[in-house]
Amino acid sequence: MHGVYERVFRAVESGRPAYVEGVAAWHGRRLWSWSGPEMPRFRDPRVSPWNPILAQGLRAEDAEHTPYRTPSWCDEWIADALLRNLKPYGRFALPYKAAMDWCAEAGRAGLVYRATPETASGDASDGADRRLYIVAAITQTYGEAFDLDALIADYQDALPEELAEPQIDALQRHRDQSIALRYVLADDADERFWAAPRAVRGLTLGYPPTATAARILAEAEPAAGSPHPRRPYGPVATGPLGGPGHPLGNGRTNGPQMIRVPECRHPGRPHARVADMTPTTFATISRWIDRSWPVDMPRGTHPGSPAELERFGYLIAIAYRAYVSSDPVLRVPISDDPDAEGELHRYVCCLLRGMSKDPREIHLDALYARRMAWS
Repeated sequence: MHGVYERVFRAVESGRPAYVEGVAAWHGRRLWSWSGPEMPRFRDPRVSPWNPILAQGLRAEDAEHTPYRTPSWCDEWIADALLRNLKPYGRFALPYKAAMDWCAEAGRAGLVYRATPETASGDASDGADRRLYIVAAITQTYGEAFDLDALIADYQDALPEELAEPQIDALQRHRDQSIALRYVLADDADERFWAAPRAVRGLTLGYPPTATAARILAEAEPAAGSPHPRRPYGPVATGPLGGPGHPLGNGRTNGPQMIRVPECRHPGRPHARVADMTPTTFATISRWIDRSWPVDMPRGTHPGSPAELERFGYLIAIAYRAYVSSDPVLRVPISDDPDAEGELHRYVCCLLRGMSKDPREIHLDALYARRMAWS
């Protein structure tokens, strides 16, 4: 079994939408799984479950076989998916030479992009020790690129009216907006993108709307008497590809274990950089990463300096995901000093934002995984 598989559960109670559960299999092992309300009308080749999975390097806890062979695998996949018209929009970083080759191909593929050089960490005149951060998208308007009428009809059926209305209004407002002009070339493109409603962001990234609708429902909880339960037929406990298994975590998804993400206190100034860490802070963060790392996920690298850690920022992101999703009694503190924990938490969030990794998104992804993933 290798590919994406879905099954539909139709609730007996009238008025409840059908629910879809999906699994992505990678050479016979479950790579990732999800669930959400059925949205049968909307279809587009650039909108696929593979987009969130492969772009974010998602893997189930028991997945032994994954495509992610190197730390840069996801960036390389996003770059290739854009050129092959498998994604409408993406963000990635490539070594300088590979990035320049990609830019040459992007024009022929009809993409618009914005490239920002990384600060050089060495003295190589040809930029061999640098990377380019690239944001790219197709040029069409949302109305030209997608069947918005079908998508809007799906959201009307999938979400309660009070949740569907703002998402539908946002999609309507984007009908005549160019994806590239609004979210790539505008001076405030990044701020616009993260401020956009969930339905617009999910569509822009090529994420399947059933997963986006599930995120909207998850963020709206707790909702007493909600007609859209997470699992209409009760929790499912499975192992790889549906075999016997055990539930993820402790089964609680809406309690105090999901901590608040702090904001940065320096408006108008650059976020903190990993390479600027003091030796003491680097030792603290490195120890926290080591202690937080999932036991079934190979590390691959153990940076010996702040400059080297900056090249592997995903290490901090994965440790932070574990941090925000753990129960208080199981959470690995960033520091052994309880009085320093709050400030270090704020500092880690600042580091993540400095690497263009929004801690709020990591927090919501962790919450969504706790609620939606199979075990």
